[in-house]
Amino acid sequence: VVTAVSATRLSVPIIVSRKPAAQSLKAGFAEKSFISAFKEAGFKTFWLSNQMSFGQFDTPTSVFAKEADVTQFLNLGGFTNNSSLDQILLSPMENAMHDPAVKKLIVLHTLGNHWNYSHRHPKEFDQWKPSLFGINNPAYTDLKNKQALNNSYDNSVLYVDWMLSEVIKRLKTSQQLTSMLYVSDHGQTLYDGSCNLAFHGHNTQYEFHIPAFMWYSDAYQTQYPDKIKQLYKHQNARLSTENVFHSLLDMANIHYPGERLEWSFLNPKLQTHIRYVDSYGWTNYDNATFKGDCREVMDKKTPLTQEK
Repeated sequence: VVTAVSATRLSVPIIVSRKPAAQSLKAGFAEKSFISAFKEAGFKTFWLSNQMSFGQFDTPTSVFAKEADVTQFLNLGGFTNNSSLDQILLSPMENAMHDPAVKKLIVLHTLGNHWNYSHRHPKEFDQWKPSLFGINNPAYTDLKNKQALNNSYDNSVLYVDWMLSEVIKRLKTSQQLTSMLYVSDHGQTLYDGSCNLAFHGHNTQYEFHIPAFMWYSDAYQTQYPDKIKQLYKHQNARLSTENVFHSLLDMANIHYPGERLEWSFLNPKLQTHIRYVDSYGWTNYDNATFKGDCREVMDKKTPLTQEK
């Protein structure tokens, strides 16, 4: 999966709504998100967040969050060392699962692997060393810290893996029909090789190429065997975050006039589409080369001009 832009406030709207990737840099969008679609289909909706509700990077996302029936922002520390760990979402998630509503959509908005990486996990996950764990305001631009920076990132990924396993464990032990889709908003560059870039907001393959996966219960597979068949058929498909809205609604078996099943990876109608990324204009990711150790994404032809 690729994301069009390596910045949260610009990439999240593409994930949660039908906003086209090539409109990522434009403010606003006329339609609401998949949360409202689920509400219209009779689901009780929950947005549980370990990010801030207001701020330079967060406010665009909180607009979508407010569409939910229940909205909880549990992080009072922003991106600082006072931030809550993502596991703070597990208890509210269990409460939502026990809600008497027959159909429920629960969104978990995590901090994941945002800098400072060593603030994203507890001490027991400080496995790879040297790391930046316990260091206040580390000099992340100092290349002497390159190994510690990479180790801290790996430690934070280890914690994300644990967090996801805990979510799945709770879904698995539930007697309810459940499924889960996980997707990241962007990746990270980490002084790879001779590359002198770190974090995100750049135009590298490391930041556009993102993880995503779907988990489903036995009950879900029994009820929707055809969807699971298509999921396996399309596991190597070239997807982007533009596929998320359509796939999520298909995953919940929600249908509506004008639906675009050719964008759902759970559907036999899935078609490939041009995957645009923000690199010197709108670059066709699948017709690009990757330059240098930063793996800068360069269109082999002329990128589309961007409107802002």
